[in-house]
Amino acid sequence: MPKLPVVRSRQSGVSGQPSQVAGALIPDNTQHSWRDDVGKVLRVCFERSSIMALVGRRDGRNFGYGRQLSYAGPQALRDLFGGRHYGTVKAHSDRWQAFVRWCHSEDGPGFNDARQIDRQTLLDYAGHLRQQVEQGELTIATAQNRLSSVDRTMATLRGDQHVKVLSPSKVLGTRRTGVRCSVPQGQDREHVKRMSLSIHCT
Repeated sequence: MPKLPVVRSRQSGVSGQPSQVAGALIPDNTQHSWRDDVGKVLRVCFERSSIMALVGRRDGRNFGYGRQLSYAGPQALRDLFGGRHYGTVKAHSDRWQAFVRWCHSEDGPGFNDARQIDRQTLLDYAGHLRQQVEQGELTIATAQNRLSSVDRTMATLRGDQHVKVLSPSKVLGTRRTGVRCSVPQGQDREHVKRMSLSIHCT
């Protein structure tokens, strides 16, 4: 197979040495922007293909993500994030598994197909989380995070947001608070003063 001839031209008026690309000359100082444009196009194509792949999987059990509810949620999240944001996917997946365990428990609905899950299912799960908070088994922050992750995972599986809890904090009946209700250890000045006096007296 004959080699393609390399086309050479006079020195460009643009500063920088010319580079040969497939027989064409592109000044070095323009290659960066050209490559950036190509990168943008490739990213857009990847995002569109990912969206089309997700849309094409909506049919069937668990919206096309297999027979097990425990597998479907994490797989949909991995597809959504394209193998990136491992920590985010892991956090949502762990909270989804807690929801799946509740679904399979005696108190849950017994579902193993995400198509069966509706808003009432999520409200029942919120009631379960609220009970755990009241019993001291969960913090309010953990309960809200679990409910929010189930919302996110269901939206990813379904491809819409028709099944979700609009306000986890209202549904759980309490709000997070970062206000300290007691003096932190080491910050009680009277206690520190007494300790200091006892040390000097010994």
